[in-house]
Amino acid sequence: MQDLISIGIIAPISATFKHSADFFKLTRQYISEALPKDIYKEPSLVSDKEGNDRLNRIIGGLVDSDVVVVDKTDKNPNVMLELGMRAAFDLPFVLIQLESQEYPSVFKMQDIIPIPNTNDESTINNFKARLLEKGQPSCQSPQ
Repeated sequence: MQDLISIGIIAPISATFKHSADFFKLTRQYISEALPKDIYKEPSLVSDKEGNDRLNRIIGGLVDSDVVVVDKTDKNPNVMLELGMRAAFDLPFVLIQLESQEYPSVFKMQDIIPIPNTNDESTINNFKARLLEKGQPSCQSPQ
């Protein structure tokens, strides 16, 4: 039996100036629902990794995850720092962002999967399908 693929998540965990903590919790739920449990471990925040202090937990989560899903919504500084660290380690990641937002980024050339800003089931399922497609380690290479 093949080892399950580990997915780390880099995302805001509290409210931002535009979105509630529940918004980000729902996005993490979509990520979890998109990934079949027979192939993927349950996704978790990279900061949930065990360690002596927060920085070591984050670094451990960044390095130990096979793929990291990064929610760039609202361009949270902590998220951007962790994304930069993951990219510096030359490890695979998938970018997601609320579809109604446009931010300049050094990762412009990277495909960004838009997070639906709707409760439309078809749109949500499309997001999950794209995430599943991009969440496979063999499909990833940071640009």
